[in-house]
Amino acid sequence: MRRFAVLIAANDGGPDRPALKHALSDTRAVGAVLSELGGLTERDTTLLVQPDVETVRATLSRLNQLFRQLTALASAGSVASRSGP
Repeated sequence: MRRFAVLIAANDGGPDRPALKHALSDTRAVGAVLSELGGLTERDTTLLVQPDVETVRATLSRLNQLFRQLTALASAGSVASRSGP
């Protein structure tokens, strides 16, 4: 099974929140665990550092498009395998 991750590191959570100090290193550590224990590959991992909202939306939109393409390919493959030669 192929897995994907969007990891977001943001020390600045907004004006009403205290700034964090280790968001990037913590996020990288989470990514390492997902890789080691969950089989997540580097090509299927996106790390965003202090992104704006539009960057997050665009990244999630690209991931959604990829999911749709992969789903369509999987569906086409399963229809082809059922129809036989």
